[in-house]
Amino acid sequence: MALSKASEENHPIMMTLWAFVTFLAVDVLVIVVLRPGFPLAMEELFLDNVCAIIHALGSISVNVAIALTSPSITTPLYQCMSVVVILLTMVKDMKLPRSWDVIFTILAITGVLFITKPPFLTNQPSTEPNPFGIILGVSSAVFYGLYLMFFQSLNKTRTISTSWMCFLIACWCIVICVIVSLIADIPFLPTNVHSFIYFTISGLFSFLAAASLNLALKYENAEVVSILMTSDIVFTYVMQISLLHIPVDSYSCVGALLIGSTSVGISALELYTRTIGEEEASDEEVSHIREVSDNDQELEHTPLID
Repeated sequence: MALSKASEENHPIMMTLWAFVTFLAVDVLVIVVLRPGFPLAMEELFLDNVCAIIHALGSISVNVAIALTSPSITTPLYQCMSVVVILLTMVKDMKLPRSWDVIFTILAITGVLFITKPPFLTNQPSTEPNPFGIILGVSSAVFYGLYLMFFQSLNKTRTISTSWMCFLIACWCIVICVIVSLIADIPFLPTNVHSFIYFTISGLFSFLAAASLNLALKYENAEVVSILMTSDIVFTYVMQISLLHIPVDSYSCVGALLIGSTSVGISALELYTRTIGEEEASDEEVSHIREVSDNDQELEHTPLID
């Protein structure tokens, strides 16, 4: 919300840069207080940096998309990450998509179509929302989905400090924004003092969001985390109407509903399938133990023949 308000007078790349300067300052303070451990092996450092770059690209994409469109349009788009997570899980496990997966994917694509409001759907020419903002919103879903899977796989092999990962994310966000600013000749300083306040608020809440996400991935799998994050759609709509006083049109509402339903449905189905599989495996294990126990009892009661 703060970024959306500041985008009225500032470039989105410059906004993202200053927001992550605040992000980095808060994280350094946390590191000084908690003094977490850092990886020393080159392979671990490389993998952590790759993971951070993926998150940084997702953060920049979603921030610029919000500035070019609105929070109510961008939020449902990047919540497609749950579909990305499920598809990546299928590729990793070498599984073919089920009929429900295909149906939910079609629903998500339909939701994106409603949000983009193409002329054939609205029966009226329209240049809104910004097409580049839509592309960035969808791209952020891909980046965040990749990050969820990558971070969780890394965290299974070793414990990754949340503040360490946030530090890398902030550094890469700043580096990428500076490079883009130099190439595109984007000013580095905001236009007024109010913008600094919005950047500070955005950076603070971005840090809290990233830290919460990393902590959540330590205790739950990526599917559960992605389904819980869809509640962001509701909060975004309420805050946009109440704080920014920007009305939400019916097409965005229908698109958000379809994408939210898709995220919840596909994640819930995956969790249900996984739970059933675990219960069946547990039943088979119990049955095998009973069978072995019965065989041992039969051997004990069998008389020995000289």
